[in-house]
Amino acid sequence: DSVPIDFPGVGVFAHVKGQIWFRRSDAREWHLIASIKDLLSLYSQSPFSIFQVRYEEETGSIWIMLEDRVMVGRLEQDSVAPELDYQFAGDVVLHPPSGKILVWAGEALTDQENDSPRQISGDPGLWEMSAGAPTRVPGFQAQPRLSNTVPLLSTLFHGPTQATIVSHAGGFAAFNGE
Repeated sequence: DSVPIDFPGVGVFAHVKGQIWFRRSDAREWHLIASIKDLLSLYSQSPFSIFQVRYEEETGSIWIMLEDRVMVGRLEQDSVAPELDYQFAGDVVLHPPSGKILVWAGEALTDQENDSPRQISGDPGLWEMSAGAPTRVPGFQAQPRLSNTVPLLSTLFHGPTQATIVSHAGGFAAFNGE
């Protein structure tokens, strides 16, 4: 469906007909790692319009971020492909200094019954994408800001304080990595 995306030090990702394929940079064989099918949104061409990867070599943790979700798993040094544990739908918020990936819980743009890995849902609010399962951001139970029923999400990384500023229904909050 598109040109494969090469992430140095991780491997090459490609999406073809709602499937995500992966191969190590030095390998020839492709491995199916996820299926994202039955796009429901008429306003988006594909949940692949945003595709980012974060990989921690020391822990083997990997996060694959798409337009409407984050998939979380592991990529061991000697494995041929990532093992994805779960996916969590919503809007992604990054905190650059800590490398933490947060998600405002929301609806996926696809029919979740057909997607793999398994979808994990959370109550409305901000969640941290952790190995094994997502965890609610401690001390932060805010709800997203809405215009009618549409979330108005806004984040900004503030360099001098190293905080990610997040707007929410009650105002603003600063996430410092903890």
